[in-house]
Amino acid sequence: MKKYIMTFAVILLISLTGCVPEINEIFVDEATIIQDLFKSKDSVVYLYGEPHPIRLYPFGEIVKAEEERASFVIFVESYPSFSIEQQNNLLRLTSNFDLPSDSPSMFMEITQIADITVEEAERQIKSEIDLDLYELFRNDATEDFPFNSIHLYERELLWNAKIISIYIRDNGRGGVFVITTQHSEEAHLAGTRFRHYISTLEIIDK
Repeated sequence: MKKYIMTFAVILLISLTGCVPEINEIFVDEATIIQDLFKSKDSVVYLYGEPHPIRLYPFGEIVKAEEERASFVIFVESYPSFSIEQQNNLLRLTSNFDLPSDSPSMFMEITQIADITVEEAERQIKSEIDLDLYELFRNDATEDFPFNSIHLYERELLWNAKIISIYIRDNGRGGVFVITTQHSEEAHLAGTRFRHYISTLEIIDK
């Protein structure tokens, strides 16, 4: 349990500081399996209430039946808009757009943590947040969007203020999915796109 809490704390620290470790290993082998099982699909994301057609591609992970993590697929936009990478138990979607030098990085990260409930994970995350720096809002899971979510806004709301959203969902194997997104106040539409991708996550029963 302790090692997973440590992993949890590292992920949260990465999210809150933006100090992301360099990731060099491209997610290839499992992605190839996922793309054999699932095909790309057309979708629609609503920006300012207007529909925008997008093309989504399947990525995810196939794990062994005895593992505590769950196999999953998530549909996201890919190159040239975003690149997909993985390091250990971390799937990362990174923006390929050129951002201003003083703007926070724009990314979405997916990981799984074993031997913890959604409620325990949420308490752990909230205990690590510096409320002097961030204003916190949260939402409960719904039938249409089965994630508890925590949204953090830098209290000094400048154009490049950092916005972090953390989504938590039971993985059906005694653990949770934790999906973290980050973007700036100016790039708030990226948050809408990320939430749309997250809504496509499917747990694969093997």
